Amino acid sequence: MLFANSRLGNLIRETHEAHGVKFYLERTPALIQDRQVQLDDGTIVDCDLVVIGIGVRPNTALAEKAGVATDNGVLVNEFLETNMPGIFAAGDIASWPDPRAGRIRVEHWVVAERQGQTAARNILGARERFTVPPFFWSNHFDVGIRYVGHGSGDDRATVSGDLKAKDASVIFRAGDKLTAVASIGRDLENLKAEVALERGEEFRVS
Repeated sequence: MLFANSRLGNLIRETHEAHGVKFYLERTPALIQDRQVQLDDGTIVDCDLVVIGIGVRPNTALAEKAGVATDNGVLVNEFLETNMPGIFAAGDIASWPDPRAGRIRVEHWVVAERQGQTAARNILGARERFTVPPFFWSNHFDVGIRYVGHGSGDDRATVSGDLKAKDASVIFRAGDKLTAVASIGRDLENLKAEVALERGEEFRVS
């Protein structure tokens, strides 16, 4: 998922640097010992704590043994039902056909909560399509970013407003189709984008 274009990414980096954070771009740790980290170019970084973000992989072993189709998660249709009638999946494990971005799997509690609600209604007999776009927020000191949709690296990004003034939206499109909106200081605008994405409507900034 594409979260930020280069201009928004630079703003996030500059915000952290203004608060004393130092970035070592395009470097990887080669050695961790005592209170130091040695990078792959030989740079030594003194530190008190090392946090390692390695991500997670969906555990699909049980589903596979039960005959449920998997591919980077449990495959479900637009009703969150698997290839086995009456068996549903929701949350981090579910890979579903998003009407805008194609088949995706999102690890976020908001998506899990909303998928759980839809799956529960469908288990009870409804035939409700899951069309809610992914949504999350990310706070960086005094910069709060609201993101809705699911952009990709191939999307065209345009900026409406002034990023430096922390009053802007970055709008992502695949061709003419809206895929995602990232907003700073424009919460109402981001909510309108969420409605437009869910309804498959066009979104225009005010």
